[in-house]
Amino acid sequence: MPGAKYFQPEKLSSRISLIRVPVPNGRSVKFSNCYVIGNKRGFFLVDSGWLDEFNSLNFKRALDSVGYSIQNLNGIIVTHYHQDHLGLALDLKSEFGISIYLSKKELEVLENHMKYVDWLSSILLKSGLSPEEVDGFEKRNKISAYDGIDISGFDPLKGGESFLVDEISLKVVFTPGHTPGSISLYIPEDTTLLTGDFMLPRINSNIGPYYSGHNPLKDYFSSLALAEELDVSIALPGHELPFAEPRKRLEGIMAHHEKRVSEVEHLVQNGVSNPQKIAANIRWGSGPWNGLSPHIKVLALREVLSYIIFLRDDAKIMVDDSGENINCYPTN
Repeated sequence: MPGAKYFQPEKLSSRISLIRVPVPNGRSVKFSNCYVIGNKRGFFLVDSGWLDEFNSLNFKRALDSVGYSIQNLNGIIVTHYHQDHLGLALDLKSEFGISIYLSKKELEVLENHMKYVDWLSSILLKSGLSPEEVDGFEKRNKISAYDGIDISGFDPLKGGESFLVDEISLKVVFTPGHTPGSISLYIPEDTTLLTGDFMLPRINSNIGPYYSGHNPLKDYFSSLALAEELDVSIALPGHELPFAEPRKRLEGIMAHHEKRVSEVEHLVQNGVSNPQKIAANIRWGSGPWNGLSPHIKVLALREVLSYIIFLRDDAKIMVDDSGENINCYPTN
């Protein structure tokens, strides 16, 4: 049973409150952050949390406990389609007809989620994961709520839109990388950026391909550069705690991925060709490859695939995926 820290609204400012929603055991994070922005006469939610019966009941109670009526909820802006951000929003939309806003690109990913799971499963097999590990990935990620979902009832965002509430504006900033259609929300009046999973204070958000031709790390580097141009003093992330000095964190994330890219290139240059073997030669924050859980192995291999794609598209390595296995080779 989640502890008392969950579902207790925390006032961050006169116009922003935070509700922490637990994530089931076995995931990489313990809770998701839902932000309540506005006042009791009208407010938006930014992200919602994992959908299950316990969370649904207690999330509504949390809003009621501070006098925020669902009747005054203007809509739910979701930073990306992952279940720990979108889940409860689907429940509120079903029960109360609340509008859900997602980027247009993210809605395409949501609509094709089951195809993505099938596609990535085949790539993971060709990359060297065992059939048992890939089967576990499929079972964890074939989300029933997403099967056959009708996206026509969602409100698509292109980037650049503004939502006005309680004398502040929530500006939509397109920040793909973690997913192809991730967004952040910038509040210029408070120099605050709600980042979703684009930028977290300690964890490096997982980056991985969603379809053939997708270069997620290139997207992510562009998003980091865009965020650096914003005047931001406080970041409100999708997990963990709000933090100051986000520019310093942006620089740390960029340096982390640049180091990983160099590491993967070095391994390929020295004859390590298979993606799983490349991943096994990297020192991960969670420990050595053989000690990683099946879930973390998938995340790590997805990230290695991102580095391989980035290097391939930059003509630093060659990739042969025409046979049963994916293999990488030096360009010279």
